[in-house]
Amino acid sequence: MSNIANVKFDVSTKILGGDVEFHDGSTLRLNGDRPGEQLFLDTKTSKTLDTGELVSFLLAKAGTTKQSLVGPIALAEAFEKGVCVGKPALDISFVPGSKIFVGDDLKRDIKLVVFDVEFTVRPYRNA
Repeated sequence: MSNIANVKFDVSTKILGGDVEFHDGSTLRLNGDRPGEQLFLDTKTSKTLDTGELVSFLLAKAGTTKQSLVGPIALAEAFEKGVCVGKPALDISFVPGSKIFVGDDLKRDIKLVVFDVEFTVRPYRNA
């Protein structure tokens, strides 16, 4: 069997929805039917972000990648079967005053977002 450590993988994500908890104790359910909608506001930059952009922004800020969120079991399955689809929850916490808000009229400060994510992992193939 080939050494899996030498294999590169493509990881695609689909945000299926998520639960948002605010520092004031209120909550909001995000459905996956609005993936491209600019739901989040970074008040430091005045930029709005959709759910995919928020996840990418936060992963970059944390110095990690989508690939690092995929465990060795999923990589082994993708290596053996050609694809692996998993649906983990992705929890992202925010400190008070982090300046990331849901872009509604209330501009509530986010405490926690738990995204329902679908990861699809495939061995990378050169074209």
